[in-house]
Amino acid sequence: ETEKDTTTVKSDTTAFKADLNIEDVTITNGNLYYDDRTTQMYASLHELNLTLNAIFNDETINLGLKVDTQNVIFWQKGETLVKDVSCGFVTDLSVNRDTKILDIHNTKAQINNIEFIVEGQLIPDKEKKELDVSMDLNLEVPSLKTVMSLIPESILKQGKDLTTKGSVSFHANIDGTYGNGKLPTAIASLSIKDGGIQYKDMPNKIDLIETEMLTFLDLSKKTSSFVEVNNFKLRGTSTNIVLRGKADNILDNAKIIAKANGTLDFAALAKTLPLKPGIDIMGIAEVDLDGMFYSNDIMNNDYGKIDAVGKLSLTDVKFSYKTDSLVFETTQSKAVFGQKQKSNALSTEESKVFGGVIDLSGLKLIAKNQLEATVDNVYLGFGSTPWKDSTQIANMKSTLRIKNAKVNLGDTIKGMIGNASAIINLNPSIEDKSIPAVHTEFYIDSTGVSTKGSFIGIKEGEYNFDLIRTGDKRWPATGYIAFNNLYAYSPLFPLLLKMP
Repeated sequence: ETEKDTTTVKSDTTAFKADLNIEDVTITNGNLYYDDRTTQMYASLHELNLTLNAIFNDETINLGLKVDTQNVIFWQKGETLVKDVSCGFVTDLSVNRDTKILDIHNTKAQINNIEFIVEGQLIPDKEKKELDVSMDLNLEVPSLKTVMSLIPESILKQGKDLTTKGSVSFHANIDGTYGNGKLPTAIASLSIKDGGIQYKDMPNKIDLIETEMLTFLDLSKKTSSFVEVNNFKLRGTSTNIVLRGKADNILDNAKIIAKANGTLDFAALAKTLPLKPGIDIMGIAEVDLDGMFYSNDIMNNDYGKIDAVGKLSLTDVKFSYKTDSLVFETTQSKAVFGQKQKSNALSTEESKVFGGVIDLSGLKLIAKNQLEATVDNVYLGFGSTPWKDSTQIANMKSTLRIKNAKVNLGDTIKGMIGNASAIINLNPSIEDKSIPAVHTEFYIDSTGVSTKGSFIGIKEGEYNFDLIRTGDKRWPATGYIAFNNLYAYSPLFPLLLKMP
């Protein structure tokens, strides 16, 4: 028997270890698009520049990242949430290769030229395909000058000529889960105390700016997002304004409640802030208003649904912007609004009544040399029951008076009104309270319109109409039109038409 020949070999079980360095990955002037079908969130980043370096070892991945982009846009379910925002960041990130936790540190973020310090963590859950987010943002330079830089320089001059005082604090937190239809929430607070602004070579200054602001955003819309402003105060030469309010449900049909009171001297403001060249403002505004409205009412021009109480007056106000050929002037304008909870002024049954007076004198409006209008006086008085009841048409009575109005639309149309008065009443019809009925009367002593060689003029004209909407949304009218004299001429029929 032959003895077996055996050889023992020692095996080295030590794991192979090595570092991997990525020195430079660069993207220049790129576009990035992101489409999340689960949350129906869509994003686009334009003019994207990115520089990346990385070090991989057996414990961590360390990333150095610099990113900037000039236009960030976010949509969700067809609605634009964010647009025209420039942003960027410089950061060091570390990823634990065992836990996959990403630590954010030494990070500076910039949003529309405002710089923030960012700290936080991103924790992925591979099984649930979700990402837990926790990040804190603080202003890198917490000063009023930093906050002022949010105002576009096309409106307000920035730079070394501006000095500020006061204490400013800003903190934001983004917290929650991203993935499977979930989105993190964000809350931000801004506080300005004993703030002040002084521009070099400007005779006036803003002595006091103070405010407390709180914003909460839930893009998933599971809870109501809101913006709250507590006692925004602005005090300067001949100016003292206090604002406060809250906007709820701001990602949908926002409910806005606001209160403003104080005095604003536009001429003093022009000597306080270096406005854009060509802008000229003067006059006094006095305001004392409480209001509540929904954003959809403004977008749909449903101004009758605005609930406001108080007054606004403008005295010798002038605004002109030579670059856009824009001029607005008024010698005296006022608006007064009020309400009474129980009144039968508009109907036999007691109900809440909202009413007011708008009285505008010495109006002048010029826009881009295409529109020029002047009016000696416009007066509107109105009263209305609430417009929110969809089962019944509101009761409304209004009176309108116009004195010496002239309008030129470039070289195309010219028109004038001497003295005019009108009433417009809206009521539910007798047969069906959900159907509106309108009664309107109008009288004018003289009016005329001319265009391209043609003209028509009326002296002492009037009408009286009743209108009730039918089921097919038509408005058949009953009433009459009358006038003492009518003059008309057209180059196509070269004879002056006179009636009677």
